[in-house]
Amino acid sequence: MIKLIFKMFRKRFVLLARTELTKASEGNERKELVYVDSTGFRYYRYLDDFDLPVNRIQQLEIRVKRMKMAMSVKEEKDLLKACKKAINGGNRPDISRVGFIIEELLLREDILCDPELYFEIAGVTLIREDEDPQDFNVTIHEQKMKQFKADCAGQEQSFFLTTKACMYIPYLTKSPEEWSEYYQEAVHQAKARRMMVESFLSESK
Repeated sequence: MIKLIFKMFRKRFVLLARTELTKASEGNERKELVYVDSTGFRYYRYLDDFDLPVNRIQQLEIRVKRMKMAMSVKEEKDLLKACKKAINGGNRPDISRVGFIIEELLLREDILCDPELYFEIAGVTLIREDEDPQDFNVTIHEQKMKQFKADCAGQEQSFFLTTKACMYIPYLTKSPEEWSEYYQEAVHQAKARRMMVESFLSESK
């Protein structure tokens, strides 16, 4: 039966196969291999980020906006939790804590971006060989970020240069000394902010 159907619609099957192969070929031409992680997974990047599928463009825009706010997804959630806790449903709210959180938000224009966002952007723009570019899978995204951090610890500048993230990350093209000073200060600031918020969240009411 299958052979009969194939004979009857052979031309259509061949045309469909050729169409799919052409699409795949065109897709590969628009991407380049930029990284292989320590486990052997290969990562591809579109030659132009504007060629990213719409859902990834949206995810990229979110993270670029967050860079301007100097706030990662986790940091935003923690600050909102801290604010909610301080307000305490209107029952004897901790005004000083609320004031601290507001001041923390106002200072965003003067602090360095949380480097966590750099890995977020890498996770969006780098396509792992086993993932569908059209599908932004949160689980795979988190796996990629974790792997990137583990692989490039102490060599972040080299990693971001290799994966062509220059247009998103300041100081990336500076000397190793300048980059190290910038990156370590950004890490230090982000860590200090997280510790303050996490300390408040862990306090009993």
